[in-house]
Amino acid sequence: MSSKLSVEQVADHVRLSASYVNKLFKERHGTTINEYIIELKIGRAKRLLTETDLVIEEISQQIGYNTLSYFTRLFKTKTGMTPGQYRRQHGAKPENT
Repeated sequence: MSSKLSVEQVADHVRLSASYVNKLFKERHGTTINEYIIELKIGRAKRLLTETDLVIEEISQQIGYNTLSYFTRLFKTKTGMTPGQYRRQHGAKPENT
């Protein structure tokens, strides 16, 4: 999964307009492509938090968020906890700081 995947890239790939691709995707999956991409990124972040000792900033960058504060806010919105809290609660390796 490209960390910079976008609706426009998907639309270009299938040679349809972005709005039409969004409409089809939402009808079929009940969510927008953007929301789906965010869920994939958060899922990847969860795996990296529990399976590696990468610092949270590196994880944020690896999944396509260059601003740590934005990633942290988004992660907390989706999971109910910060990335650090998630890592501690799920028994991952400690963060290198």
